[in-house]
Amino acid sequence: MTPLCEETRDLIADALAGVLTPDQTRQLGMHLGTCPTCRAYADALKTEHQQLTQLVARLDHDMAKRQQRLLSNSRGRQNTKPLSRWSLLMKNKRIRIPIAAAISVAVLILFNPFGNQSPTIAWGRVLDNIVNARTVTWKTASSEESLKFEHHLVLEPDYERIEYPDGTIKIADHEQEVAVFLDPATKLAYIGYARKIDLNTFGGLRNLISSSALPREIGSRQVKGRQAIGFRLSVDTADGVNKNVGVLADGTPLVKFTQIIWVDPDTETPILIEYESVSAKGDTSTAVTYDIAFDVDLDMSLFSLEIPPGYKAKEDPKQYDRMQSASYMSDILKACAIYANQHDEQWPESLDELELEDIDVSRFGYRKPTVPGDGRQIVLYDVYDQWQEGINVGFANCRVQVIRSESDFTQMLEVK
Repeated sequence: MTPLCEETRDLIADALAGVLTPDQTRQLGMHLGTCPTCRAYADALKTEHQQLTQLVARLDHDMAKRQQRLLSNSRGRQNTKPLSRWSLLMKNKRIRIPIAAAISVAVLILFNPFGNQSPTIAWGRVLDNIVNARTVTWKTASSEESLKFEHHLVLEPDYERIEYPDGTIKIADHEQEVAVFLDPATKLAYIGYARKIDLNTFGGLRNLISSSALPREIGSRQVKGRQAIGFRLSVDTADGVNKNVGVLADGTPLVKFTQIIWVDPDTETPILIEYESVSAKGDTSTAVTYDIAFDVDLDMSLFSLEIPPGYKAKEDPKQYDRMQSASYMSDILKACAIYANQHDEQWPESLDELELEDIDVSRFGYRKPTVPGDGRQIVLYDVYDQWQEGINVGFANCRVQVIRSESDFTQMLEVK
């Protein structure tokens, strides 16, 4: 087992306990998309967690009696010294996770000492319902232009469709690594690249509800005529526990990430998610994900890669390669920024330190930046034998750009 796989198995355990940062969730998703062994381990651990959750749920036949018994037992054991074996068990992360998961679900189900009249929901069951869903649709509005998706549809494990505000549509089959971009205004269909990943239960949406803190129930409200229970999750570097809670597209680290998830108590699934992030520069971004629907019937024709009647297809193998390169380059730059956040702002000496198993880093040239975050310094570029129509380059601020002129590229390399 590689050190990366060993670290990943700890992340899997943390994921089931709901204690991952958004950054760690992305790291975990990237590795599981390329490592069948760790994916099988994750499935096995998830099954164990679900069985424990179901076991607790089956015990929940009489809430009032259980609350009274739990309160009585609690009073009677106030002076009881904890068993040392318990502390030994809880020091082992992979043993601790299923135990903690079962206990957290049990407490949420069985213990409500204040007699709150609003419905209560077990957070563990909400997570289980999300993990077990096979389809999901949602809409997003955001202060970030790139996140203003009009409509997002996912059909596990490989298909996704994004309908943008300007009317354009992206349909991707991540198993086949192909995406079709439809422009209704021009009736053009562009055939491009899609990364080979397992969507893993609409990873983008699941990232929004990951956190290194346990959720806190904040009460109820009406969401489009439906009563919903709110859970607040917040991760803040000021607590001294988290060194970073994520990274923006330009490499700027986040120092605070807060989410409020509104859950339908009948279906025990999210119907609205509000979130806010604060970057190290002090910039605040907000977004809301709404009209969330799980396990809806989705017509497979919505995910067809066939060119619709009346559209003209445009396919360019060089453009496909360039899109693939840009996608990999973006992932590498973000990984470098995350690495820097964990190593006193120092980027890796070589890309091999990142252990990116799903990317052939030999196809890229790399230079450690002298000034991390400098948008003028080229740190990553396509390796080429002969200059043709341009190459992708990546800068120290995590920006990716196509350079058409070899002389321009040579001049840019001189910036240090």
